[in-house]
Formats: sequence, C-alpha cells, structure tokens
Amino acid sequence: MRKSLSLSIFLLLMLSACAQMQPQPELVPSSTVSLESSSQISNVDAINIALQYEARIPRIDDADGFPTAPQVTEARLVTRSDADVVIPPEEPGGQDPDSPTWIVRMDGAWQDTHPPSGEDALEIHHLILSIDALTGDRVAVQLTR
Repeated sequence: MRKSLSLSIFLLLMLSACAQMQPQPELVPSSTVSLESSSQISNVDAINIALQYEARIPRIDDADGFPTAPQVTEARLVTRSDADVVIPPEEPGGQDPDSPTWIVRMDGAWQDTHPPSGEDALEIHHLILSIDALTGDRVAVQLTR
C-alpha cells in the first residue's frame, strides 16, 4: 500500500512537471477575420515572409559584435482596410477592404541604408509589414526609429 501511494505521488509529480514544460505559443492570430477559403497563409507563414524581408536589411551588431536578432512582437490577422490604417499600402486601391491581411511587427536594430538627404544614418528599431493573407505578397512595409 505504501509503495503504491509513493508511486502514485511520483507519477502525479511527473505529470504536473511535464504539463508545466509545454511550450506556450508566442503568437496567436486574432479572430477578427473569418474566411471561407482554406488557402489563407498561417501566422507562421506570415512571420517567415516578414523574416525573409527583414534579412535583406543590414543589422546592427550588439556589444559582442554579433548581429542583433529581430524579435517578432505581433502577428495579427485583420481586414485589409484595418491594415491600411496601420500602414498605408505601397500600391493603394483595387483591393477588397474585407480581404484578410497579416500585420507583422518586429523590434530589432537595423541600419538606415537610405537616410534623408543631409542626415546621418540612424538606427531603425521597429519594422511593420502588412502581408496579403491569400497570396503571401507584401502589401506595405514601414521602418521607424
């Protein structure tokens, strides 16, 4: 009986420890947009597209001399009209305002490769991309300091 009780307690402790070790999802798409089509890209796809775009921007090295890794702070599914309020599209017009669009925000440290005339290049710390959820095409990008 005593051995059985000890074994039960041990199994209970192991199961509770395993439950605590489950990774928590970092980003969850919002449910603000519902689609009839199953051809929508996932939030993971949207993040990967954003990271591919981000990889083309020169990163600033950290104190140890390594390029700073960007951190995705948000990946949210919204309508195209809501996305256009957050970041104006590069090619306005012609899109269904209710079409699904991903907004992906990242923080990091990038070099401003095209500073305004007469200004020194500054660090860029925020990157926002809007991505068409049906095609995966970039709709707009915004870099801010």
